[in-house]
Amino acid sequence: MTAALTRGRSAPRSNPTPLAAPSLRSRLFVPGWPLVLALGGFPLWAVLGLAQAIWVIAAAFMAVDLIRAKGVRIPRGFGLWVCFIVWSLMSVVMLVPSAGALLAFAYRSSVYIAAGIILLYVYNLPESAVSTERILKLLFVPAGVVVLGGFAGLMLYNVEFGPLIALVPAGLREGFVTDLLQPRFAQVQTFLGFELPRPAYPYRFTNQWGAVLATLVPLSFAGWSRLRGLARVVFPGLVLVASIPIVVSVNRGLWLSVIAVFSYVIARRAYAGQRVRAVQALLGVAVLALVISLTPLSNFVVDRANSDHSNRSRSTLYALVIEEVQESPVLGFGAPRPNPDNPFLPPVGTHGQFWMVLFSHGYPAAMLFVGFLVSMIVRTGRDLDRERLWLHAAVVALLVQMWFYNLLPGSLCLGFLTLGLLLRHRRLAGVNR
Repeated sequence: MTAALTRGRSAPRSNPTPLAAPSLRSRLFVPGWPLVLALGGFPLWAVLGLAQAIWVIAAAFMAVDLIRAKGVRIPRGFGLWVCFIVWSLMSVVMLVPSAGALLAFAYRSSVYIAAGIILLYVYNLPESAVSTERILKLLFVPAGVVVLGGFAGLMLYNVEFGPLIALVPAGLREGFVTDLLQPRFAQVQTFLGFELPRPAYPYRFTNQWGAVLATLVPLSFAGWSRLRGLARVVFPGLVLVASIPIVVSVNRGLWLSVIAVFSYVIARRAYAGQRVRAVQALLGVAVLALVISLTPLSNFVVDRANSDHSNRSRSTLYALVIEEVQESPVLGFGAPRPNPDNPFLPPVGTHGQFWMVLFSHGYPAAMLFVGFLVSMIVRTGRDLDRERLWLHAAVVALLVQMWFYNLLPGSLCLGFLTLGLLLRHRRLAGVNR
């Protein structure tokens, strides 16, 4: 790699914008095109079954741009993420050898690498090439797909659709590959005493849908400040409509994440003396809560609150992680493993990104993972205007989600894209801390 890497400093004057020149030797591929195509083309990727894989694909092209550029900058603290990736890769020696295990390990590792590339790419991308306003507006595209997918899940809950899975050899169309390439509109479950279609599209599982939507909610509010005219006026109404699949999904992780996001924004505004804006946000939450309480949606909230579904299994899983990782505390086990007490329960090392990292890669990797997120949140948490406060809330939400959601790939890549925007703003403002 011929790129001159600089840490937290301005690029050489001869090349102030390292990604400003057209990449891949073609004017068709203007700066930022992988990011624009990934976000703007999300409806197509969803239909093809690539809603998950598109992040790795786009990051591969971003990596080509970064390699060809000169004067690529690396933000302070990024070394923690590099160390995490290196450590997690070393845990491959702990895998139980099988083609499926190696494929899943390679995929998870590729997502970690892709997330880092996305952060670097956005951080180095000139505002003149792809502005923050354009990126925020493009983020409405996947947000719209996920919300509409939620409504589709309530009606087409028996449908699975992924044309690319037909291209996979029959012997591989199981487990990990199916989960990756064949989304379904909903998971139908009966833990409330009746068949309930829980939205999943364009993903395979309701928790994936909830994790991505929980990240897109604050990003959509950040984009609201960039809307004009009728779009700006109708946005609050669209939020009310979007609350329908959110509530019907009875996804407590999603609910908790959204509550945490709004609590964080309100608290930061109140602490900064922005009492009017804090009250406005609080009133908005109150209106939404009132609408839910006065409609049949309240029944879903009450029923879910009275149900202990997954509580015991999750607590058992987390206890098993802590117990079993003592056998391999340095490198973990390379990947989640079947539950030794009940093979019909979820594998040990699932249902939470933190628990997956801890079980799969050991205590050092878990500390590096959490340490990087915390360091970035602290680094980007100063002097936040209205827009960047919502962006920061989206990153903070990752710390909430990681205890009960698998963040791969959507939430993690969206979160790192957001970090790239926050760090780019600081770079352009001349802040090196």
